[in-house]
Amino acid sequence: MFSSFTKQKLLGWFLCGAAYTPATTYWVKLHTGNPGPAGTANAIASGSGYLPVSGTFTLSGDDAQNTSAITFGAATAALGTVTYFSVWDASSGGNFIGSAELLAPFSYAVGIIPRFIAGALKMRIND
Repeated sequence: MFSSFTKQKLLGWFLCGAAYTPATTYWVKLHTGNPGPAGTANAIASGSGYLPVSGTFTLSGDDAQNTSAITFGAATAALGTVTYFSVWDASSGGNFIGSAELLAPFSYAVGIIPRFIAGALKMRIND
């Protein structure tokens, strides 16, 4: 799901010629449920070994996907079952770009170090 911010920028650029300079680095956050339209629902709070991680994305066919591995810190407390990720243009605050459901949810338990290989995090504009 892409955010209202992303849709407005895309339509403004594509249909209206509005200038837009995208971020060069994006930040990935993890969620224990659907992040919702604002991207903030079910977010894992920073701490206990978890912080948002920077990453870059590329277009591959109809998907935007991470270009290199994205690795989060080891959990020092149980953080729940991660089912979604979201992408932002800043590590805190910033604009919500979009989110997608993970193909393989996982338990972010003590000692677990989540790592997503290149191409594992994919977002697609729904038809």
